[in-house]
Amino acid sequence: MNKFTKLMCATATVLFLAGCSVPTATTTPATDQNDAPATAAADQEKPAAVEWNKKEIDVVDNGNIPVAVDVLKGAGDIKAQATTPAAGEVFKAPWNHYGKVVKLTGAVAIVQEYPPESDIAAALESDSVSEMVLIAEDGTLIDFIASTSSGDVQVGSTVAVYGYPVGHVTVDNKLGGQTEQLAIVGNAFDIQ
Repeated sequence: MNKFTKLMCATATVLFLAGCSVPTATTTPATDQNDAPATAAADQEKPAAVEWNKKEIDVVDNGNIPVAVDVLKGAGDIKAQATTPAAGEVFKAPWNHYGKVVKLTGAVAIVQEYPPESDIAAALESDSVSEMVLIAEDGTLIDFIASTSSGDVQVGSTVAVYGYPVGHVTVDNKLGGQTEQLAIVGNAFDIQ
């Protein structure tokens, strides 16, 4: 494993751990005991409002990764819900796409699996977790974290990924600088 791949692994681990450690507060209003059955029925019919952090773009600080994981649990077939904006458009203003499934396509630069007992697998609440870094046609870098195996995907494959944008991730590159990548959390992809 080369130095860049090891660095990507370490960065992804830190990002997920930081994103998943952000506590989410919930409050329940006091109710009269007689209202309890009606309130319980209403709560079952209406899903809890999801709050995406639109103030902070960095996934290390915004807490949007656990939000995306929670939304994915009840999302069903996300491919059917996907829109296909340009990757650069989503990168430019990811907050405009929070809570929406996007389909983005690119060439795979890095692909890896994570062990079932890893911190990332625990954060995604999945025994099978993979990561793909894609380069879109417009040059946008996409860091796709999936709660599924990468299967037959190889470096150089062209893949369409489906998921929820969660912000940007800053990654050290081979030349000593840093790159900004669009971070997406999902559970589906197609090899082109």
